[in-house]
Amino acid sequence: HVNAEPALTQKGAVITDGKVDPLEPLTIDFGFDKAFELGGAASGGDALRVVNTSNDVAVFSTSLTDAAVTVSADSDSVSFTVPADTFVIGQTYEIHFVDGAFEGTASEGGIAAPAYTSQSTFTATDFTPPVPVSVSGLAGGGYGVGDVLALEVEFSEVVTVQDSIGVAVLLGGSEIVLDYVSGGGSRVLRFEYAVGAGDEGGLGFVTGDAGRLNGDVVDGAGNSADMSGFEGLLSGLDVSGVLVDGVVPIVEDSFSLDGSTVLPGVDLVFGLGEGGVVLDASKVELVDTSDGGVVGGVGVSLVEGELVLSPGVLSPG
Repeated sequence: HVNAEPALTQKGAVITDGKVDPLEPLTIDFGFDKAFELGGAASGGDALRVVNTSNDVAVFSTSLTDAAVTVSADSDSVSFTVPADTFVIGQTYEIHFVDGAFEGTASEGGIAAPAYTSQSTFTATDFTPPVPVSVSGLAGGGYGVGDVLALEVEFSEVVTVQDSIGVAVLLGGSEIVLDYVSGGGSRVLRFEYAVGAGDEGGLGFVTGDAGRLNGDVVDGAGNSADMSGFEGLLSGLDVSGVLVDGVVPIVEDSFSLDGSTVLPGVDLVFGLGEGGVVLDASKVELVDTSDGGVVGGVGVSLVEGELVLSPGVLSPG
């Protein structure tokens, strides 16, 4: 009876889209050289198996009579779909059919075909680009010279940075760049900008900024990040409470005292070079230049945008 068994020869296993992406469902059309009928073993739960060639372990199995398995109208091919997250990147797989899963048509005597292993294998490869999934940072508050504006961008998978990259934002209407500082080899990249002298204003975002990171952020398979959703994530970040003030107040007035005159209770008033100044009295001192000593008991205040020192009595000379 061996010679009477239908000689089912593989015509080829066709992979949908020609790729095996572990993150996506995989549809396989498995063709033979002649028509067949499903045999008695076709209804078994392991009639069709997808096996890892490294350890001969089935990662997927199904009955050929399952509703998810399609036998072509002319009965010479089988189509089935393997769920996403079944395959491991870099691993190789092949298709197995159990003994008796197929049998010849009536014209061929209806003899059951023996167990069959596909002659071609396929390897799982990562084709899915990483995408940014969230942004955080740029917390509300005041930022002075030397303070750091920080932004963190989380991706859908572990990424690496290939080149010097940055994220552009608007500061007071002018564009600045938060430079990449850390995070390569993880899912979260960190970008920073140190406030410099003269920086001033609130924050905003640059329209069309999505392309700035393309090609520079990649996953382990070399897929460049898809940054098409990045601009939307940025625009959803609330930066209304961020105020940058890198402009240092300048004392515009100066004074001198007659060395023979004592001025009891006279306030010293200094104009400042800008409005909106916040006073830290602990950092204002009146110094006696004769000995470098700090004059004690000096009151410090801010009155209508002017710095006021109330030294009490100044010593002659």
